[in-house]
Amino acid sequence: MELENEESFLYTGGSGTAVTEIEKLFHSDEETDAVPAYARLSNAGSPGRVVVAISDDQLGTGDRMHGEELMHDLLEALCDRVTLPDEVVFYHKGVLLLVKDHPAAQILHELCSLDVEIKVSKESLEFYKIEPAAHNMQPVPMSEIIRDLLKAGKVVKL
Repeated sequence: MELENEESFLYTGGSGTAVTEIEKLFHSDEETDAVPAYARLSNAGSPGRVVVAISDDQLGTGDRMHGEELMHDLLEALCDRVTLPDEVVFYHKGVLLLVKDHPAAQILHELCSLDVEIKVSKESLEFYKIEPAAHNMQPVPMSEIIRDLLKAGKVVKL
């Protein structure tokens, strides 16, 4: 198949070699002296606002006890990261992690102390008839959580 105007899809690199427009897009942001494993990250910069969305009190399906242990481990690891998320939102069964005597309560209190914004669905709190254990968790309408998720540069859904 021949293109009518092939020149519009080609450009000549510094070496005089013709390169397709697609190759140009793939290689336009590369640095020649960058470490390949980190070139994308260093050139792209920050992903913007990072929001972690938690909609359950366990990870995965199946074995409930294992899922609860995994969620606990995940929250603990989240606190230990050098780069923290900007915000963590809880909705649906995720709000069950916020009750005072839950094993994750101490970890979530620590997350709050690290200046991570914590928002909790008012509708879910009312449905499950619970109050969040930490005072600096913000009960907000689900519409605000949706707004934050849509405005985020990156959403990590758990």
